[in-house]
Amino acid sequence: MNLRSAMTLLPELRDGRAITELSEHIHKAIAAVRAHGKSAKITLEITIAPLKGGAEKFVEAPITFKAEVESKLPQPDAEETLMFVDVDGNPTRNPSERQKSLGLNVAGHQDSKTAT
Repeated sequence: MNLRSAMTLLPELRDGRAITELSEHIHKAIAAVRAHGKSAKITLEITIAPLKGGAEKFVEAPITFKAEVESKLPQPDAEETLMFVDVDGNPTRNPSERQKSLGLNVAGHQDSKTAT
C-alpha cells in the first residue's frame, strides 16, 4: 500500500485555508503563552464523511473532508477583591468590628467626625 503523506493532503483542505487558519492560531497561541506564562491548546479536527445527496451522480462514491481549527488560549487571571465576613456570615468590603479604625486624616485636613 502506498500511503499519501498528510503533508500533501492538508494544503488541499479548503483550498489551503485550513493551513492558513492553523498558522494564525499558532501565532496567536505563542503570543498568549508569552503574555500569560500559561499553556495553549490548538486542535485541528478533520471529519471524513460520505457525500450526502448527489453521490449517485458519480461513478465512484466520493467522500468529504471537513477541517476545523480551534484553540484554547491562556487568559489573564481574574482580579481578586478582598472581602471580610461580618458577624452574620455575609461578605463585606469593610473589616469587622474586631478591627479597630485608626482614625487617620489627611495632613492639614480635619475629618468632620474629629472636628470640634
